Amino acid sequence: MTEEMRQQLRIPEGRELGANHCELVISSMTDRLTVTGIEGATAAATAWLREIAEDNRLDGFQMNVHESALCDGDTYVAVVWDNENARISWVQELAYDGIEGVIGFPKGRSTSELAAAIKIWQETTEKFADTLRVNLYLPDRIYRYVRGANEGGLRVLDDDGGKPLPWVDKAGRPLGVPFVHFANRRRGRGGFGLSELRGVVPQQDQLNRTTHSIAMTTELLGFPIRWVKGWQPDAGIAPGMFMVMAAPKKAENGAIPAVTEQQAKHIAAIQVGTFDQADVSPLLDAYRNTKTELAETTRTPSSLSVSDDASGESRKEAEKGLLGKIARFHVTIGNCWEDVARLTTRVYDAFSPRSAPKSNRWTTQWRAAELRSNSDVLAEALILEKLAGLKEALVYAARVTGWDAQKIEELVAERQASDEASLNQMMQLAPGFSGRPAAVPQLSAPQQSTGTPDAQNGANGGGES
Repeated sequence: MTEEMRQQLRIPEGRELGANHCELVISSMTDRLTVTGIEGATAAATAWLREIAEDNRLDGFQMNVHESALCDGDTYVAVVWDNENARISWVQELAYDGIEGVIGFPKGRSTSELAAAIKIWQETTEKFADTLRVNLYLPDRIYRYVRGANEGGLRVLDDDGGKPLPWVDKAGRPLGVPFVHFANRRRGRGGFGLSELRGVVPQQDQLNRTTHSIAMTTELLGFPIRWVKGWQPDAGIAPGMFMVMAAPKKAENGAIPAVTEQQAKHIAAIQVGTFDQADVSPLLDAYRNTKTELAETTRTPSSLSVSDDASGESRKEAEKGLLGKIARFHVTIGNCWEDVARLTTRVYDAFSPRSAPKSNRWTTQWRAAELRSNSDVLAEALILEKLAGLKEALVYAARVTGWDAQKIEELVAERQASDEASLNQMMQLAPGFSGRPAAVPQLSAPQQSTGTPDAQNGANGGGES
């Protein structure tokens, strides 16, 4: 905003006028990105990694990782060994912003594995951020550098005699760079990611400029402005007055003096009117069009595209583009979480006295991105049980219940045990099963009938009895 606009709208310095649609674009995705777990090839591996994920609070940790990947295009997760607590720690590191952060050098355009990485940050010794630190991470060693407040260049950190720190396993093999590169929409530029806001900022600027124009127009010309020609109205005029009279002042006795010819001409020349109010409809149309274009280019559902009484199918159609973006994110960032699991295994085996369970594959599990009510999901799970079985139904119901693979297996085992117990009880009670003799029905001896109609008819020769 210009200084003149701030003065006209009475907006102080440091505050802006406009809605943050950039945040809406990001939150529309992050609100539906939830990793429910990372499964290994065996139940033991899955349980082991689940415990590490819970220690690192994956439920909240992943939110910051996903948001940073979407906003900045790139972010990093470091896997380190906490000597004090003898545990694995996952630490998010932001991408380098010109002052601090991590710069990763991918091995290729289609992999999250890094050939090297540099971390730059500032520390405090005597004054705020007066010491610059730089670490260089290679697959088998770590170099550390420092620059003091009065130093001209970097020097090797004196700790450990200035030697690089080894980063190898117990057999001396390289552990690999201790960062996993989370890149959104990885493409050219050496394998770096692309921010979801790259195409949003120009449209956001246009929306803000239109908002400023609407505010200025309504502030200056949105209300009726009266004008008078040839007469100075009385200062006592207030809104709501029915009539304003322009006439010679009354005499002390209350009589109205005669109007001279010159006064009559002056009174007749007095004009009163109202300036036309500004029409802000074109500006409002421009704002809505820009907002619609922003929603289309970012594939973010807008309230303007779907009415409140729209059907469920219409809402699904409006979300199709967003769900497509989320599906792609599930694949690419899911691979990154699987790389975190592999790196976690290597670091754990290198520094822990125990060994991690072996697993030749890891699979990231995501919560479904479709917005469905809990009752709808559970009702569909009941139908799915009849079609595909209990396990498939429980997996589907886990979208809202949060059950992991271990919990599902426990529920299936409980159902099978319950069904088997019920079946055994039925077999025990049924005749002829489990050694129980079948009951033989006792037939009573036939009785001679003497009073039936058939017997009487036979006696009388009326027919066979």
